[in-house]
Amino acid sequence: MTVGAAKFGLFAAAGGGAGFVATGGIITQYETGGTTYRVHTFRGDSTFVVASGETDAEVLLVAGGGGGGYGCGGGGGGGGILTGTVSLSAQTYTIVVGTGGNRGDYAVYGGVQGSTRVGEDTVAFGATADGGGGAGNGVGEGDQGGDGGNGGGSSHGEAATSGTQGNSGGLTGYGGYGSPECRTSGTSSNEISNGGAGATEAGGLGGTDGTGGDGGDGKSGLMGISATTRTYAGGGAGSVNVAHFNGTQDGGTGGSGGGGDGGEGVSTTLAYPGVGGTPNSGGGGGGGAIKTAGGVVRYNGSLGGTGIVIIRYEVTV
Repeated sequence: MTVGAAKFGLFAAAGGGAGFVATGGIITQYETGGTTYRVHTFRGDSTFVVASGETDAEVLLVAGGGGGGYGCGGGGGGGGILTGTVSLSAQTYTIVVGTGGNRGDYAVYGGVQGSTRVGEDTVAFGATADGGGGAGNGVGEGDQGGDGGNGGGSSHGEAATSGTQGNSGGLTGYGGYGSPECRTSGTSSNEISNGGAGATEAGGLGGTDGTGGDGGDGKSGLMGISATTRTYAGGGAGSVNVAHFNGTQDGGTGGSGGGGDGGEGVSTTLAYPGVGGTPNSGGGGGGGAIKTAGGVVRYNGSLGGTGIVIIRYEVTV
């Protein structure tokens, strides 16, 4: 496999069809299985300009992941995914890449519901990938996560969330998973949070031993900037109130495809914020932990991962 040097801006991508010339994004080229592909990758808002010609191209749209909640917070949901083939012709296409959802921040968002931490949609070619649902904060008796491309995890004791991603604009959707209702019985009922859903799996339920719920796994086998396939849109993991479990329990593990881990606690005096969703993966952010020894400290959640748009078509060399 040979991967060409990445280029930005105005690079004439000749090929794909007779006289086909296109510009925009990070441009790479590789050969696999006897076929040479040219790839345009967009990691932020931009335009894709077809100067001349027509061709069919494979496209991937991944929305931004939801942000994680603070202080025993839930995990953000992974962004929705769309894949399929579009027919390109001479015109300018607007590319909107969704940013990740805001983190739960006690100083700024105290008491605000998880719906405010939803990831942004990714929009291109008349299709919309839905941003991942924001996670619930661990405020008082808990905070419900938000719906999104994949649902965000709720904090202790709160209700389930739903996934919204379906097909859009002629492209096939992956996602639409939710996160379950938090436990309402057992020793951990009020001191754990759920993971956010990923593109192929529901969010994980917080364990009765005090471990935060794992994030749901993302969608694997999707195209990337090179011939190596990638996994996108994993859910962020939930966290715990460390002091209520003798300081031994940890946050959950983020889902494959960029989901962030939940904040971990290794003693009654130590706890950590959640881990952010991986940039340009659409992964959800992990929830922040809470400690009460020596005074209550509610650790912040983390940002959801930004989305991505990839366009790939065959060229003749």
